[in-house]
Amino acid sequence: MSKLRYEQLLELVKARRSVRRLKEDPVPDGIVDRILEAARWAPSGADTQPWEFIVVKDEENRNKLLDAVEGTITVTQLRKVPVLIVVCGGYPRQSSLPWGTPHRLRGQY
Repeated sequence: MSKLRYEQLLELVKARRSVRRLKEDPVPDGIVDRILEAARWAPSGADTQPWEFIVVKDEENRNKLLDAVEGTITVTQLRKVPVLIVVCGGYPRQSSLPWGTPHRLRGQY
């Protein structure tokens, strides 16, 4: 990696922040698409990208989802947001794994 690219990456990492006050403002589809695009480019072992994303905009479905996880995470702030992105992990592309089927696929997860 060139020094310039490293410095840009380091600046980006240092500038990141944790957001604790979430807004109720609508999120344009273009912004959601950009978030998903960035997530799709995340590195993964053997480039398997073992995840799928579900965008939940419908308020009733968001509340059902948050009801299901209440008690395991704090959902109070999440009930205010207009969009949830659910990340589902696994090995959806298992046929393309270079080493065969991982043993995890035989267990419960």
